[in-house]
Amino acid sequence: MSRAGIVLCGGRSSRMGRSKAWLPWRGVPLLRFVVDQLAKSVDEMLVVAAPNLDLPAVPARRVDDREPGLGPLAGIREGLASMESDSAYLTGTDSPWLSRELVEQMFRVGGAVAPIFDGHVQTLAAVYPKRGGSIA
Repeated sequence: MSRAGIVLCGGRSSRMGRSKAWLPWRGVPLLRFVVDQLAKSVDEMLVVAAPNLDLPAVPARRVDDREPGLGPLAGIREGLASMESDSAYLTGTDSPWLSRELVEQMFRVGGAVAPIFDGHVQTLAAVYPKRGGSIA
């Protein structure tokens, strides 16, 4: 089963005042660090971002969000629709503690998987199948 990594970069960073993707982390922009960590465990890398967002160069395919400003659910939709793999580990740009061990563990569980920290489901640190079901 093929695996993708999807990094969401659509946020406006309005509270921070500057793009999180460019924040320095361990000698590289944060986006580069997160992509490099995630790439160790996947066959395909995608970065979902607003069309006009300036991003550091990363070894990933950029996917422009068709409807920027709608939040992470729209970014998840764009990433899953654009990937060729069967499932994806999805994370935000602001994930400096992302590790290969976590990603591998999440993929091993199989299906749709999201960790729970402090009683909250972490939907932006989760594995999603490309095709999912729906409830009518």
